[in-house]
Amino acid sequence: MQEPTTIVYSPQHVIVLVIVLVLTVVALVQVWRQNNTMPTAGKVVWTAVIIILVGVGPVVWYCWRLGDRLLNSKILKGPRSRRSGS
Repeated sequence: MQEPTTIVYSPQHVIVLVIVLVLTVVALVQVWRQNNTMPTAGKVVWTAVIIILVGVGPVVWYCWRLGDRLLNSKILKGPRSRRSGS
């Protein structure tokens, strides 16, 4: 009969796990704290994406949020047209 093998976790494994969990919790808090920008159905979808894709979900959320902020910022908006006339 074989002896059961034990899995040895190094401190680096624990650190990565903690970082992933922290990013996941922060992403979920950010999703649900948005008041006016996203309907509840969108929040539920993002929550499912973040939970199902634990490693990738928070990264996708942060990329989407960054893109949304860039699109709404003054950096990417073109110069305002000036009205000529009276």
